[in-house]
Amino acid sequence: MARPRNQDTETTTRATDHVEQAGTPKRGDVYRCDVCGMELEITTDCHCADKSEVHFECCGQELAAV
Repeated sequence: MARPRNQDTETTTRATDHVEQAGTPKRGDVYRCDVCGMELEITTDCHCADKSEVHFECCGQELAAV
């Protein structure tokens, strides 16, 4: 079940912090689910203009940048 997004809520997850610090995801970046261990490797750079729209979720939480 998708959880509601509230842009006024401060997000403190590592994946979001990584995206805010480094811009949008780039080829070679890896994200991991802290719950199940699934990993996601970015194979093509993201060219979204709005970095706040970029997020990856698994097991109900944001993936962590590794």
